[in-house]
Amino acid sequence: MKGWTARIRRIAVVGLIGLMVSAAGWPQGTVRAGNGPAGMEGDGSQTNPYVVTNRDQLDALRTMTTTPGTFFVLGQDIDLGGTEWEPILSFGGHLDGQGHTITGLKITTTTADTVGLIGTLDSGGEISNLTLDNVQITAGNGSFDVGTLVGNNLGAVRNARVTGALTVSGANVVGGLAGWNGDGSQPGLIADSSASVDITAATTNATIGGLVGVNWLVSSGPQSCGRSKFCRRNGGCAIRC
Repeated sequence: MKGWTARIRRIAVVGLIGLMVSAAGWPQGTVRAGNGPAGMEGDGSQTNPYVVTNRDQLDALRTMTTTPGTFFVLGQDIDLGGTEWEPILSFGGHLDGQGHTITGLKITTTTADTVGLIGTLDSGGEISNLTLDNVQITAGNGSFDVGTLVGNNLGAVRNARVTGALTVSGANVVGGLAGWNGDGSQPGLIADSSASVDITAATTNATIGGLVGVNWLVSSGPQSCGRSKFCRRNGGCAIRC
């Protein structure tokens, strides 16, 4: 069977997936050298979160989030420089971008199960007030749950913006922000968020959405894609209802 090619562009796709919430920014953090992991300022508590200001500190999150309830904020914009990024396998903490931008996320993979800045956002984890700009992700056969911010969302994403491009061949579930949102037993929340992402797919059986590839929850609210549950493959919010 010949593969089909789809090109999808979504701008300001969704105001809400899950339930309506208000996104509120946090105060800007003070950027200075600290004694925390990778030189972060702060102690990881809600009142004194770790302040992330560069790539090395962002990368350190992969070793610091085994215990839920660790808090991080971005202290400034971070440029990843378009060099290869290995997805953070799982994240159960709280990351507040404070309105800052991570630029130049690049991932190339053929075998990863969850693809994005964060592979799986665990239950209780949260990402908020963050922009990803100029994302470039290429995923081939053997890749599953391909997103940009998160591959598989079991937590909460609030006030996130993404721009960039996804190129997939053989990847099973693909979304402009998250590949998979929630599952049969665990809800995933995406609120006040959008993806302006070009998705180019050459495959015979892709599940593709402008914001999420598969959404297990009912969607409603301003600029949402209507009501959907385990929908797939027509290029909308979450696809094939």
